[in-house]
Amino acid sequence: MGYASKDIRNILVAGHAGCGKTTLTEALLYMSGATERMGRVEDGTTASDFDPEEIRRKASLNSSVVPVEYEGIKYNLIDAPGLFDFETGAAEGIMAAERAYQLALKNNKARMIFVTKADLENADYFKILEQMKIKFGPSVCPCVVPVRLDDGTVAYINLFSQKAFKYEGGKQVQ
Repeated sequence: MGYASKDIRNILVAGHAGCGKTTLTEALLYMSGATERMGRVEDGTTASDFDPEEIRRKASLNSSVVPVEYEGIKYNLIDAPGLFDFETGAAEGIMAAERAYQLALKNNKARMIFVTKADLENADYFKILEQMKIKFGPSVCPCVVPVRLDDGTVAYINLFSQKAFKYEGGKQVQ
C-alpha cells in the first residue's frame, strides 16, 4: 500500500545494550496486530534480529527497519544496535533520527522519548525526568509514571487518564 509522506513516521529505537530496544520493537509489532505473537530475544524469534549471528549473540549487530502499519499510518521502526562494538550501525540510525528530530523541531511537530526500565528498584524515575528536562528543555512532559505499591508491585499511572494500571500474566489490570 502506498502512503503519503504525511502518513509515514520514522522512529529510531536507540539506547545502550540490554535496555530493551528490540523487546520494545517486538511489543509494538504485537500490540499493533502486525504479528500474532511477540518474539523474544532469548529465543531468537524477533523480527529485527534475523541474522544468524544476532540470534547467536542475542543482540542486534545491525540497524534494521521494521515496518508497522497502524490506523492508516506507516511506522518505520529503526532498531539500532546498542553494543559499542557495532556503533556504526547505531550511528546510522542515530544520524537519521537526529535529522528527523531537528526537522520535527523546526516544523513544530511532536517528538517523543521513551525510557525503559524506569520501574526497576535501583532506578530513580524523578532523576531521569530531571536529566531529560535539562537535556531537552522544559517541554519534556511525562505521560506515564511508574510507582511501587506497598506490597512491592510495580504499577503505572497514566497522567492523561488519571488511572493506575499493573500487569498480571501479561494483561493490563486497572
